[in-house]
Amino acid sequence: MAADEKMTIVAAPSNLSIAHGTPEVYDHDLVPGTVLMIDRATGEFLMHGDEKGHRASNDAHDPLNWSPLWKYASFSCSMLYTALGCWVSLSLSPFYFILAAEFDKDINTIAWLTSALVLALGYVNLITVPVAVCYGRRTAYLWSTVVILVSCIWAAVAKGYGSFLGSRILMGAGAAGIETLGPITIVDLFSLRKRGTFSSLYFFSLFAGGNAGAILSGAIADSSLGWRWFFWITCIIAGVLFIIMLFLMPETAFNREEAITTVATDIVQDDHIIIHGRPTKAMFSILPRFIRSDMTFIKALKRSLSLLAAPTVLYASIMFTFFAIFYLVSQIAQAQIFAVNYGFTTLQTSLTNFAFLIGQILGIPISGWVSDRISMWATKNNKGVREPEMRLPALAPTGLLTVIGLVMSGVSIQQKAHWIIPVIGFGFLGMGTVATCSVAINYGVDCHKSQAGEVMLIATIIKNTLSFGFAYFCNDWFARQGFQTSFLILAGAAIFLLTFVTIPMYVESSSPERLTVRNPYDDSVITSDVHIAGEKEINAAVTAARNALSGPWSKFMGAQRSECMLKFADLVEKNMDELARLETISMGKPISMLLGFDIPHMIGCYKYYAGWADKIEGDAFDADDGVYKIVQHEPLGVCAGVASWNATFLYAAWKIAPALAAGNVFVFKASEKAPLAMLAMARFYKEAGFPPGVVQFVSGDGLTGSLLSLHKLIAKISVTGSIGAGIKVQEQATKSNLKKVVLELGGKSPAIVFSDANFDLALGNCSHGFLVNTGQICAAASRVYVQEDIASRFIEGLKGEFEKAALALGADPLEKTTSLGPLADKMQLERVLSFIDDGKKRAKLLTGGKRRGEKGCFVEPTIFLDPENDSLCYKEEIFGPVLIVKTFKTEEEVITLANDTLFGLAACIYTSNIDRALRVTSAVDSGSVHINGVAIPKYNTPFGGFKQSGIGKELGKYGLLEYMKTKTVHINIQPQSDL
Repeated sequence: MAADEKMTIVAAPSNLSIAHGTPEVYDHDLVPGTVLMIDRATGEFLMHGDEKGHRASNDAHDPLNWSPLWKYASFSCSMLYTALGCWVSLSLSPFYFILAAEFDKDINTIAWLTSALVLALGYVNLITVPVAVCYGRRTAYLWSTVVILVSCIWAAVAKGYGSFLGSRILMGAGAAGIETLGPITIVDLFSLRKRGTFSSLYFFSLFAGGNAGAILSGAIADSSLGWRWFFWITCIIAGVLFIIMLFLMPETAFNREEAITTVATDIVQDDHIIIHGRPTKAMFSILPRFIRSDMTFIKALKRSLSLLAAPTVLYASIMFTFFAIFYLVSQIAQAQIFAVNYGFTTLQTSLTNFAFLIGQILGIPISGWVSDRISMWATKNNKGVREPEMRLPALAPTGLLTVIGLVMSGVSIQQKAHWIIPVIGFGFLGMGTVATCSVAINYGVDCHKSQAGEVMLIATIIKNTLSFGFAYFCNDWFARQGFQTSFLILAGAAIFLLTFVTIPMYVESSSPERLTVRNPYDDSVITSDVHIAGEKEINAAVTAARNALSGPWSKFMGAQRSECMLKFADLVEKNMDELARLETISMGKPISMLLGFDIPHMIGCYKYYAGWADKIEGDAFDADDGVYKIVQHEPLGVCAGVASWNATFLYAAWKIAPALAAGNVFVFKASEKAPLAMLAMARFYKEAGFPPGVVQFVSGDGLTGSLLSLHKLIAKISVTGSIGAGIKVQEQATKSNLKKVVLELGGKSPAIVFSDANFDLALGNCSHGFLVNTGQICAAASRVYVQEDIASRFIEGLKGEFEKAALALGADPLEKTTSLGPLADKMQLERVLSFIDDGKKRAKLLTGGKRRGEKGCFVEPTIFLDPENDSLCYKEEIFGPVLIVKTFKTEEEVITLANDTLFGLAACIYTSNIDRALRVTSAVDSGSVHINGVAIPKYNTPFGGFKQSGIGKELGKYGLLEYMKTKTVHINIQPQSDL
């Protein structure tokens, strides 16, 4: 919309399709499946490399950092287990008639032996997956292999049908992990760009294991050994595999949140790459290890079942289910097809599985390598943002192969064509099913990477439940309908799934994502239609700004810029009520505060900088050396700002007003938590007379902010946010184009109360002054140090004032009598409560300490006394109504306490001794010091912190100079020619 040059808002739908899921890790996984595959600093597309951009920790023992040898060894063990499980699952199909004769049962009853195993295989995963999540993958692999071994012994000695059926059910329990443990292990070991290739190998082992088992079982059953020997041989294989796993299958689960950075001589670190890592001895423990301290078995099970509500998982499960069933029913019908129609022996019937096997080998590159290349190509065209649905186009060729295989097999069998024709059809069917299942499941896993096993659990339950029914009645169905009709129906189902199910899923996934804004007072949805600006919109905004800069705006004199700014301030003043209401319902700040301070401050700030617009002066120096010297200040060009949600009007004024006064153009992004007032305010710039494109407003999330800091045509970016966000912006800005950066990153400001302070003033400022905006103020004095002489009385006074404030908690922030509102949203609520939980363990709770009510985001004003020095509540910025109080004896002691922090934004000193006040002011390492007052920024003085509170200044003359570049001009007034 910016390119139109008639609008000053860029809030158009993003061309970066981010459609399904919930937020994950900032700046990397924006939603499940969405991955930024560009270098965060340079914008370079990461097509090549090993783990770059994916590795989540610096620990050499992280499986993502293992050497290729250990990765491949672990993956090979997983493949062998998968092949073994499928080997025993589908081994009966070639000798159904032999079993029917031995147990004196009809063919459908014998089919129950496979159906029961399939059903057990599906539902035992309700145990296997939580075990893998809570107790580790190694534990699940080992006990599953042991169960297969025991069940094979049982099958080999079973005397009757009932006993043999029991062995098959136990066999299904042991084989349950074949459809869930493999995907979990792949996610543990390999980066996103390799996942498709290794997933295709996994699916090959899954299907090829079944074919190999059917081939061998048929050969053994048709030999003098008899069918029972198949299970004895399988028992030996399972035992050997168990021993191999003991030594070559370490635990691949790794809690990266608790990972400790390691330094070792065999680790090579280069641009966030670690190679030659290895598992620890503890990862080879035989006994189960509790992997997740935050996860119980029941919680893991509930987390798994919750995915039933995820449309992406349901889609992947349906595709996997039906294409696996197409393969399964052809397997079950083998004996009926070839023994009855072609007179094949058991051995000959089993050998037809080679067709499936060859097809599956050929299907590997389609499902893995090709789908990876398709999605990487789409990612590159999508400017480095990879989406799960980018795999879905690979379903077209794989699904077509399945349809061809079903049609060719069904028609040729019914028409009694040469046996080679249905065998070739089975080859196409094997190729198509392995590839389609792999692509579909990869899509589901890409959407929920951290729950790969749970995705397969849902898919397996659905598949095996339906397969149970198909396995039971398919032989009767084939007999009644004929193979041609039956297989054509299956082919029609495949076409339906590929068109009427897959295409809408792809379109839905590619549709623009919108932001939802909720009212923190009552949790109601205000709107779900705030657009996310993507790269297309950011480029349009920057282009429009550059056009304005080189066009009419560059011709505006300082007085003209001033006039526009004053008109804008008047328009904001006339519309204060509307703007205040939008901000209040977005983030909960009481409307009285917005009308009484925030918006008037913004108006005053614009008027202040409007006064500067025609008074920007340079310097001149005497020509005592024959050179007249001039220093002049010029606008930087296109500037950008990203604001936090707690004081949007202030931040917009601090960033945009000085930039406009200096002659720049501006692109501004408000927080996704509170974008409404800024978007509504954008129209006033046009009404105030600013040329189109001078001020651009964009809405969006963290990715939108990253696009601004990465943009090479933006000369400066000013960001108000967290330390983590600031560090990322600094990196991106530096490595993209060395753009200028101003960062305001919060604080943990001290209030120092000496015994000679004005008691009531200090008490009021440390209580009500702190609770303004529910403690969500970066400069708020959240650490109070009280001199011991008055500590008891002062602390009791604080407790009383906090409890008075708590009495009014829960009132509607739209009411002008409300002074204490909710926190900004549920995420902030949970963050503050987590700090309170830490405080309860490591400090004395004086008052408050809990949420108020189940509706809304209200937390009681809370005071902690004497927290431990390394506690989170003492060290970290909480950004909520949580006050920390400590006592001190001497001036020197309190200076040490005040400076013991990563932050250095502001400080408050309460004393009646001016000498002491000035001494402490000099000693405290803070960007601003307020003597006998709260930390309120002023228009004409700079605001900005030291240390990790940020870099650069906002407000005052210094804030203006941040938006200018300094140019020196030398004029030689005594030119002499050398000619």
